[in-house]
This record gives sequence, structure tokens and C-alpha cells, in this order.
Amino acid sequence: GVVFPWQRYRLPENIEPTGYHLHLHPNFTHQNFTGHVSINITIVESAEFVALHTRENKITSVTLTPINEKGKSDKASKILYCLNTEMMAIYFERKLKAWDHYTLSIHFTGNLTFSLGGFYLSKYKNEKGKETVIGTTQFEPTDARGAFPCFDEPAFKANFSLSMVRDKHLHTLFNTPLLSTKPHLGNLEMDEFQPTVKMSTYLVAFIVSDFVKISNTTSTGVEVSVYASSDKLNQLEYALHFSCEVLSYFEDLFKIPFPLPKMDLVAVLDFAAGAMENWGLVTYRETALLFDPLTSSVKDKQWVALVIAHELSHQWFGNLVTMEWWNDLWLNEGFASFMEFSGVNAVEPGWAFMSEFPLRHELRAFSADSSNFTHPISVNVSNSKEINEIFDNISYDKGKQICNKSLTSYISVFCACIISMLVDLLGDVFFQGVNKYLDTYKFSNAVNADLIQKVTIAARSSHSNIDIQAMMKTWTTLPGFPLVDVTLNEKKVSLLQSRFIYPSSNNQLSCSSVWQIPLSYVTSVDPMRPKKLLMEGKSTSFQLPQNVKWIKFNHNQTGYYKVNYDMTMWSNLIDAVLTHPETFSVSDRSSLIEDAFSAARLGKLPYNEAFRLAGYISRETMYAPIVTLINELGYVEEILKIQLEEDSRSLIHRFVQLLFKDLYTELAWKNGTSFNRNQQKLQTVVTSLMCKCWELICTMQFPVIFHIFVDWIQITLIKTLKNKRTTIQYQPSCMHKVIPSVHGPLDDWKHLWDTFVNSTDPNLKVKIIATISQTTNLDKILFLQSEFLKGENIRSQDAATLVSGLTSNLVGGPVTWRFIRQRWEEITKIHSVASFSMRSIVKNCLGLITDQGEILAAKDFFKNKGIVDMKYVQQALEKSAINAQWSKSHLPQVKVWL
Repeated sequence: GVVFPWQRYRLPENIEPTGYHLHLHPNFTHQNFTGHVSINITIVESAEFVALHTRENKITSVTLTPINEKGKSDKASKILYCLNTEMMAIYFERKLKAWDHYTLSIHFTGNLTFSLGGFYLSKYKNEKGKETVIGTTQFEPTDARGAFPCFDEPAFKANFSLSMVRDKHLHTLFNTPLLSTKPHLGNLEMDEFQPTVKMSTYLVAFIVSDFVKISNTTSTGVEVSVYASSDKLNQLEYALHFSCEVLSYFEDLFKIPFPLPKMDLVAVLDFAAGAMENWGLVTYRETALLFDPLTSSVKDKQWVALVIAHELSHQWFGNLVTMEWWNDLWLNEGFASFMEFSGVNAVEPGWAFMSEFPLRHELRAFSADSSNFTHPISVNVSNSKEINEIFDNISYDKGKQICNKSLTSYISVFCACIISMLVDLLGDVFFQGVNKYLDTYKFSNAVNADLIQKVTIAARSSHSNIDIQAMMKTWTTLPGFPLVDVTLNEKKVSLLQSRFIYPSSNNQLSCSSVWQIPLSYVTSVDPMRPKKLLMEGKSTSFQLPQNVKWIKFNHNQTGYYKVNYDMTMWSNLIDAVLTHPETFSVSDRSSLIEDAFSAARLGKLPYNEAFRLAGYISRETMYAPIVTLINELGYVEEILKIQLEEDSRSLIHRFVQLLFKDLYTELAWKNGTSFNRNQQKLQTVVTSLMCKCWELICTMQFPVIFHIFVDWIQITLIKTLKNKRTTIQYQPSCMHKVIPSVHGPLDDWKHLWDTFVNSTDPNLKVKIIATISQTTNLDKILFLQSEFLKGENIRSQDAATLVSGLTSNLVGGPVTWRFIRQRWEEITKIHSVASFSMRSIVKNCLGLITDQGEILAAKDFFKNKGIVDMKYVQQALEKSAINAQWSKSHLPQVKVWL
């Protein structure tokens, strides 16, 4: 009946923490822990109470002791709790006067669960078959408060030290190096660690485990160690090599040395996301850190490099300089995603990785950002649920895009969506501003405007005619992205911008947004020299010096916008690509495919013209344009599948076979060891695609290859497979995609399942679960669903992969959606409604729905569960409505063309 004294979601600013000493004693057997935290605080303004965060911890005692003056400690006179804001307010008899300094001491207890958040447990079987339990952490964004009472907001930076009690056979890792180890009660020991630099609570991390490591030292003296369970020691070499190289690269690029003496990277068996950038102690899902040359693919190695580069760049963007509040999450994630490709490109220049950037990030950002329910990059958030929701493709991917801007030897091409447009405009001075930003705000916090201000100042002398702050305001505060409609009348080019949104049967949000768009273009007269202009209003026009046959905007996809042309221009562009595709860069060929099919979905271009453009792909040899077209045709094929248009679906399969038959003949079923990286990646993609389309030779291979795949997973038989038709190098990258489990008999399916259960190879396990979950056998589907709930063999981190496979066909999809609805309460106890996995599960389940009645039923279901207003639910429902509208508007036209 008592009103909590603080009614806002964010903590009051009248008290600041300056340092924490945390003491923890976890008990893995009883799944609980006891703890004590001493927090040094400064009273900035006089206060009646101390407010800080706590969640599900039992507070046993609280005392307040003055610093630097003699006086006894005061016990708390009253403690109030607010469950909605996860705060407690602590009262004392003593008056808390401005600029007094105290130590706040809190004793508490808590529970350890397998929830993948806060301080949690993970278990695995070691090479001897013994089950081992470890304790690890995941605090971003608001879970540090679940491990210990704290001021759990990014702006409350402080120094942290740790003492951890543990069993003798285990060891502890923390953000900083170990200071000492002392005997503790009975058969226990206590580890003490050095204090951290000034940092936010969400970056604190500690791990109690029996993991082993390999180590090396960078050229600047930073000790880098990679940890995993002992049976995976042989899979750590590549991660160690890459980490040392990319850490040194970032030190050189940012002009600021890595501020900690060590950098640990740890492969955690149960992990919700891909990785977490804890300062000096980065945690990874095993598949994002481990690489076994015998069983891992080219794609697996690429993923390890990308994730490591992303997390280590966070040590500067996010850790050294932290956003003041979660509304500017893009300052962390956008820049890390911006730098991950730069880091990979620097360490692995032979991969020519930059052309794949739009495939990995731009398309995902476009997909999320074309929704009525998207959000701007900088967004207001007011509670934990909203904070979790902004960890999405907008915060990560909208900060990224590709840019062919040569800067220095260590950064020739790199990316970040809106940032790339600045780079395209400003060149090297952009990074002068970035380095000034990092140096000015190091060990502190910043907001969106701080970065823009530093870049603006750096660019004043060379780009005084551009109001960078005004331009950037449109990109960081407006939701969505623009579509630029282009018309050409002799020499006059007319441009009109509008917000890009796919039509659905629902009412569209009205939008008068106007972006300041840095445009680039090439023409038929001068296709190698891009021109640039800034579009500041709703519409604009300009004169060309001479008549041209075609003009292609967004050269090399350096801008975060889509383009549609008038019919004459589209016809001339398509003719040019069909006759001389080499006239256009690889990225421009990709973007023309993407823009054409987007225009067709909007009803601005007949689908027969988009399909006519697709015909050029039989002459294409580069990965990016091919995968872009496969994605676009895949959308059409998926709708045909959902609508049970099997005749038309067979025809689009035939169309794909005609387009890719030459490339398939060249690459499929051959030893790929002599192929370059582009060919190796295409080998997997094209073979998988043709088998999906039931190409004759591929279908004849199914029984043989299925058994090769079954044999291959037995690691002890690897050497006997060298003379098999499908090589070891080829199998791991392709087999699980080529051979859906439907093509194997029950005994083989069971054999794969048993191998999945017993294997300790994370990459192999992912491939197997992706394969067996595609089954159309109802008994197998029901079995996998029951295993999902048990959570013993299928880890909670792999739930999204399982559901993705189960919903890949029209048998598993409806059955799995019914299962999710019926067991919702059990599932959401394992996966919170705001988690990454739950978003993926909902998205996949609704992906096969286009019936209006089913869409409304799904909406009612989420309404009853109280989450219909969550953005990812709204987006999933909207996508179903968009697919339904597509079926109504375009299906007849597509069927006729096919």
C-alpha cells in the first residue's frame, strides 16, 4: 500500500556510483549463490533515499558507511521495492547531503537457472562423458541487476573488482587479470581480480568453469586467450590468430591503444545471441568462435571472423565510448557492424569480402525497415521490454552499407549504411571526426549528436556547403527509408522521393518524411565515373550535359535507398544488362536486380520485366548478384508454395534450372579444393538451389549423398572418404542443405539424431539439426517438438534453428504453429517474449500464413498473450498481410508469365 518514491523508469541522477567490489559464492549443486557488494557512492544532490536496481535477489542486509571520516555504519531503516521498474529505494536515519561520500554495503542471495540471462548455468558432457556445470553471465541490456544490486544504466560508469569463491577444480575469469588465489572454507578457493577501468554495468562479466585455453600476445603486448571446453582445444587456433591480428588493426585504426592488459574470448555452450562484447572477456556461442578444418565450412570460418571483428571493435565503440542511453544503441551496434567487415577485410584481404555486405546487412535492414512498425535509428525507450526490442536489424544493420571509398592502406572499402553515405561525401575527414569522437568521450558516454558534431567540425574546411547535422538528423530520427522515383525526358532528370513501404490489405501509415539523400549515379555515356548530388527536398531535377540511353542511381549501393525508374528507363537498363553486363559493377548488377523486383512488388514495374532482367544471370559468375536473384526468386517461389500453386511452382523451378544449368555443370559435385573463394561459395549455393528445384542429376544423387553425409559425420571415418565423389572440403559446406532429411529412411534419420545427441562439435550439430528438422514425417516432427520442450538434447540456443527447419514445409509449418500456441506458457518460460529466439520462432511460424482469417486468429492469440503491441509481432503479422496482398495483386500475372 506504500507508493514507491520514484515513479520514473530511469534512476534519479542525484547519486553516482564510483566503484564496486563484488563478492560472490555460487553453489552449482543447489543452483543458488550468496553475494555481497560494496558500492562507493557520491551524493551529487541531497537525497532522502538511495535508489538502485535489483531483480529477484533477496536482500539480507544493507548498511551505509561514510568514507574518509570516522563514524559508525548505519543500517537501512526502510527498503521499498518496485517490481515494474526493478528498483529498490533504501532509507537511512542519516541525512544524505550533497557531496558526501559513502560505501553502500548490500548482502544478498539469488538463484542460478539455465535462462541464458544474468548470472546463469550451462552444462555439457566432457570427453569422458561426465556432465560438467559452469556459471557464466549475459548482462546486456538490463540483466546485471539480476546478479547483484547496482545502478544498471549505461551512463552510471564505475570501476569494478571481483572476488569469487569456487571449487578447486574450477577457475574464474573476469574482465581483468587475476590478482591472487587464496584457500577458502574447506575444499574451496577464492579468486581476487584487478579493478576494471571505468565502465558500464552491462559490460561486467565473470565465468566459473573448467575451460582450457590457448594464448598469444599482440605486437603491442596485449595477452589474447581463447577458451573452450577441453575437447575443443584443437578448434581454437584460427580464432586466436584472427583475434590478435584484428585487435592490432583496430588499435592502429582508432589511434587509441586497447586499454586493458588482456583480451579473453570464451566459447559458451548455452548462449542466447551470437556473442557479447564484455570488456576484456568476450563471450561467444560456440559456432561463432570454433573452427575445425575437417568439419567446418568456408562459411563457418567467415562467420567466426565476422563475429570476432564485430565484438573486438566494440571494445572501442560501446565499451570505451558508450551510448548514454539505449535510444542511441546504433552508436554501439551500427559502428561495430560497420567495422566488422573492415576488420575481416584487413586480416583476410584475399576473401574480397566487401561485395557481400549488402547481402548480409542491407537486405535485412530493408526488410525490417519497410514495415509500418519499424523505428528510427535513434529511438526513445522507456522499459526493459522496449530496450530488448531495439536489438534488431535496424540498430545493427541500418548502421551499415557498402562504400567503395579508398581511404588508407588499412581501410580501402568498408561499410555502414548511413555512415557510408557520409564517407562517400566526406572521405578521410569522416575518420578524423570519428577519432576525435573516441578520444573526447573515452571512458565516458556520448549521444548521437556528439558523433555528428565531431564529424561536422572535421568536415568544415572541405565541405562547408553541406549541413551535415541537418542531413544526419533525417537519417537518425525518421523511421524507414526512401524510394527515389526517376524519370528522364531527353536531358532532364526528375526525382521524387517517398517512404518505401510494401502494400498490404491493412491501412498504411501516412508519411510525409523527407530525407536529405546523398545520391550517386552513372550513365550510359560515362559508366565508370559516378556523379554525386544531395537531394534535400521532396523532389528535384537537374540537366544532363547530353542525351543518354540510361542512368543508374545508387552507384555501388553506397546509399540507403531504393530506386525506381520510368518504364522507358527500366527497359533501356535491362537491355544494357542483358547485352553488356560487364558495363555495370558487381554491386550495381546486384542492386538493379534488387530494385527491379522491389519495384515489381510495389506494382511500379511489371513482373515480366523483372523476370526479363533475371535472364542475364546465366552469364553471371559473381556471388553477390547470383544470391540477390536467388533471394528474389525465392520469395516468389515461397508464395507459390503457400498458395499450393504446384504447377506454377514447378515452372519457376524449371526457370531456375535454365538460368543456372551452366554454372551447375561447372561447379556441382566436383572437388572444390582448386576453386577460388567465390567459386567455393557458389558451389554450395547453386548445388543447394538446383537440388531444391529437383534438378534430375541432383535428385539421382540423393540416396548416395545422403549416405555419404551420414558416413561423413562419423569423424573416425574421415580418412576413408577421401576417394568419395564428394570431397571432405565440400561436404560440410553443402551436404546439410542439399540433403533434406526427407530423402533418408527412418534408420538413417535416427542415426543422424543419435549423432546429433552424442556429438560435441557445435558446427556439426547445427548442420544436423538443420537437416533433420526439415522432415515431413509427422512422427518425427512431434518427436522434435517434444525434445524442444525437454531442453536436454536440443539446447535453448538452438530452438530458433529447429523451428526454422520445422516450418520450412507445409507439413511441419502448421503443426509447429499449433504446437507453439498450445505450449506457449512452457515455451516462454524458457525463451522470454523479448528474446532473439522468440522473435525468430514467431517470424518463422507466421511466415507460412497468407489467409486473412488465419492472420486475424494469430493477432487475437498474441492479443490474449498481451504482446500484440510488440514490434516484432506487429511486423510478423504485417508480413503475412503483405504476402496475402501480393498473392491477390501479382499471382495471376506471375502465373501467366511462368
